[in-house]
Amino acid sequence: MDARANSPFSEPIGPAEQIAGMLDWWADAGVDYVFREEPREWLAPPPAAEPIAQPEQRTAAARAPAPAPAAPISQDRADWPSDLATFAGWWLAEPWLDAGRKQGRVPPRGTAGARLMVLVPQPESDDGETLLSGAQGRLIAAMLAAIGIAPAEAYIASAIPRHTPAADWNEIHARGLNEVLLHHVALVGPERVIAFGDTVLSLLGNDPPNITAPLCINPVGSDPIPLLALRSLEGLLARPGWKADAWRKWLAWTR
Repeated sequence: MDARANSPFSEPIGPAEQIAGMLDWWADAGVDYVFREEPREWLAPPPAAEPIAQPEQRTAAARAPAPAPAAPISQDRADWPSDLATFAGWWLAEPWLDAGRKQGRVPPRGTAGARLMVLVPQPESDDGETLLSGAQGRLIAAMLAAIGIAPAEAYIASAIPRHTPAADWNEIHARGLNEVLLHHVALVGPERVIAFGDTVLSLLGNDPPNITAPLCINPVGSDPIPLLALRSLEGLLARPGWKADAWRKWLAWTR
């Protein structure tokens, strides 16, 4: 007799029989529950089902207009200070200059008609009541002494009122702070202006990579003011060679 006649494998077994046989095998082995390694919160309430929007709600949402972009601050130009005596207080208190943030703002320093106006992107991180009170300020003081300008003859100002790490300069320009900077220069009325860093230069309406001619600032209601563009103060502090280049540019500019 052929031994395969009584073999359980003598006839083909379908998928259903295979699955049933596998389950029976695990049951005989004493495994009749499903086990998971991840913990489960058995007493947690079931998640609430999200409500299904009605057709009229979906139509209204689709037709809802997009929020209007924030208006540039330049629309408030009529309320800007008309003289330098009131500018510092306005710079420290006006909410929309820094999206409502007032803490950490630092005022400019100097008097109108300065021989030289120094523009930097922002205050130093440790500035309190005095703008550029740290290493950058000491570098500026040394430069002023070297070129024969007394501290009282210089005006020091920043393009934004508060130290802002990773500042979004495109957004700052779009909000109109470039116009505020030009207005500030016009109120000071300096003989000359030095701008440190490409960000300040861009806010003054110049394209740093394409500068070939002598620069000047053209504030509204003011005569053109000669402008010298130098590298950032951070770069000058870190690279002594840049200081020598800045000195050569100053000598060529003042000739």
